[in-house]
Amino acid sequence: VDAQEAKYIDYFAESKEKLVYLTADSTNEIEDLDPDKVYIIGGIVDHNRYIAKHWGVECILAVIGTGGP
Repeated sequence: VDAQEAKYIDYFAESKEKLVYLTADSTNEIEDLDPDKVYIIGGIVDHNRYIAKHWGVECILAVIGTGGP
């Protein structure tokens, strides 16, 4: 874990393609975690996904608790 005070889009400006924004409001569902990607966890009421999309960051649905006991 690497904590930074800079905005994630500024911190990863040179490698924006590594960013994945996890949001409940996406129709694209995550299937596997890629160790080379940087995952940003959105909130339940998530308006920041619009900002992520504007910056060209991939937005995907993080499904929690499906298919398990």
